[in-house]
Amino acid sequence: MIKKIKALVLFFLLTGLIVGISKVSSGFGGAVNIQTMVIEGFEEKDGWEAKYSKFRCRNWNNEDKEKPDESKSWITWVESNGEDGLLPDGLPKELRGKQEKTTMGVKGCFDVKGYNWIVLEPKKPLISKGITKAIDLWVWGSGYNYDLYIVIKTWQGTYYSLYMGNLSYYGWQNLRVEIPEYISQFTSYVPRIKPIQVVRLKLVSKPDEKPDDFYAYFDYMQIQTDIYEERYNGDNLNNNRW
Repeated sequence: MIKKIKALVLFFLLTGLIVGISKVSSGFGGAVNIQTMVIEGFEEKDGWEAKYSKFRCRNWNNEDKEKPDESKSWITWVESNGEDGLLPDGLPKELRGKQEKTTMGVKGCFDVKGYNWIVLEPKKPLISKGITKAIDLWVWGSGYNYDLYIVIKTWQGTYYSLYMGNLSYYGWQNLRVEIPEYISQFTSYVPRIKPIQVVRLKLVSKPDEKPDDFYAYFDYMQIQTDIYEERYNGDNLNNNRW
């Protein structure tokens, strides 16, 4: 009998904790204002840097050179006029070749097969707005069996690696991931909303995949986010820090 009572108490405690976490993640009092926003158009050349795992080729396609290739020579930005077939078809027509005319490309070559990885990191902080519900971006695949992850950071300094999809397709596809509700994005203290930060994109090859001549391109990263903020007398002082 005592064991049953203890089990019930533990169950209700855990249930209350889970419900509490869900409430912290979902919003203020059930009110929402969902908006779609572009947080990275990959328009700034040299705005990202590439890093590679241990067995990266010394030179592209094992060319015999005196010095190894710098990683920055394996990442590029391709400019389009909007009508040359380089951009994703899903971009808004009014932006093609105007505000949105550049894609970011990366290539990879490794000496051996394995769980080889390529990391792409923005040089400037890429911080969202509001309570982010989902992230999507356009990714060009070349048939290689690579998985794509997006790594985000919370206001508490916790990192989460979220799976976006596999790149074993051809051409542009839109990859999307929902942000789990257990990832905290606001607190009980003002300013209450604590937006997440996109830290990096990570490409990981399957262990039996061809290790060289890999290419991928990226464009137009968006968030679907809840920008609703609870209003009250004096809320304009929320961000007044002195």
